[in-house]
Amino acid sequence: MINYTWTFPAFDCIIDEEGLQKVVTTVHWILTGTDEDNISATVYGAQAVGQPNPEAFTPFPDLSEEQVIGWMEATMDTETMQENLANQINLIKNPVTETLTAPWGSSVTGSL
Repeated sequence: MINYTWTFPAFDCIIDEEGLQKVVTTVHWILTGTDEDNISATVYGAQAVGQPNPEAFTPFPDLSEEQVIGWMEATMDTETMQENLANQINLIKNPVTETLTAPWGSSVTGSL
């Protein structure tokens, strides 16, 4: 089982928009998936949010994490993001490629 965790390191805001203060325009986000073996993968980005509804506007200091998660889940394909994180974790646990050094060592001899 994989647990998914949102982190929101920053919010871009308009200071004053038609009397509303600190209106969020963009949410900078990180989504991390961690499995039962504590193997994790992360994806991050920034998501624009729509114009605020003045009747339902929440002042920035009163925003909750759950509210912002709701914004992300309403505007992004979180199911596909979670599938991609699960695939990344699977590749960490079961790699299909590797990077190797030259079989003759790291020093160069001879002339070019």
